[in-house]
Amino acid sequence: MKKFFLVLFILFDMALIGAAAFVLYAYITHSVPLPQIPALSKLENLTPGTPAVAPKPVAAIPPKAIGTGVVAPPQSQSSTRKIGFTYHNAHARQVSIRADFTGWKAQPMVKGANGAWTYQAQLTPGEYAYCYTADDKTFKDPANKRTKVIGRTTVSAILVEALPAKAK
Repeated sequence: MKKFFLVLFILFDMALIGAAAFVLYAYITHSVPLPQIPALSKLENLTPGTPAVAPKPVAAIPPKAIGTGVVAPPQSQSSTRKIGFTYHNAHARQVSIRADFTGWKAQPMVKGANGAWTYQAQLTPGEYAYCYTADDKTFKDPANKRTKVIGRTTVSAILVEALPAKAK
C-alpha cells in the first residue's frame, strides 16, 4: 500500500512540475495569451505611448469649447492656441491637471472666487489627453465626454484645431 501512495505522489509531483514548466515556457515565448492586468488607478508613472486598446476616433469639431477646454484667440501669429481648462469644485483644497503636454506631471490649477479651478496652456493643433487630481484623487474631466486611452487608462481628451487661414 505504501508503494502505491509513493508512486501516486511521484506522478502528481511530475505533473505539477510539467505544468509549471509549460506555463513558464508560454510566458517566455508569449505563445499563450496572458491574463490582462487591471487598469491603472493612478497616473503616477504613466508615460504617453502606444495605447493597448485603440482609441475612439475623433471627429472633426470646430475650434469651440470641447469639454471644459476653451479655445481663445492666439496671442501671436504662430499656430499655438491658448486653451483654458476649468474644473468646478468649491470644496477641494488642492487641484492639479496632469496631461501629455505637461509630461504627466501635476501642474497646479488656480482657484477662483466662485470655486472654479482654472489652468491655461499654449497648445499647437492636435489631440491632447489630460485628467484632474483633486485632493489626491485622479479622475477624468466630468464635463468632457471625449476620452482617449493611454496604456490601459482612460483619460479625457481635447482636440485643438489649427486656425482657419485668413482670406486676403
